[in-house]
Amino acid sequence: MKHPLLSADQAERLVQAWHSGSTVAALQKLSGVSRLTVVEALKSQGIEPGNWRTRNRTIGRPVGPVSGAKSKSEAICQTYVAGKSLMAVSSAFSLSRSTVRRVLVDAGVVLRGRGRPAKPARVDF
Repeated sequence: MKHPLLSADQAERLVQAWHSGSTVAALQKLSGVSRLTVVEALKSQGIEPGNWRTRNRTIGRPVGPVSGAKSKSEAICQTYVAGKSLMAVSSAFSLSRSTVRRVLVDAGVVLRGRGRPAKPARVDF
């Protein structure tokens, strides 16, 4: 499908920006065309990400602060298991706390209790 408001070069730049992690809203601002034009241009290039509004942020983005992780989910799990809190992990990956919690539960990670860890009992003799 031909997009009269987009040249071939502009469409190619949209596709490259999409693959590097840009959202449809960002592409719309970048190109100055409507959301529908951006979506149709991406669809014509074979890009079918599912839900355009809540695009999975792992596509084309760096995995996160953990090196050697194969996926963003694995990196989230490794970061949490290494001792970071849910809030610290959510900040590091720019995700909500509930999203991080869901990823951890889906991966089978046992969640720690809320608050600071209990201090070991001190016994004076």
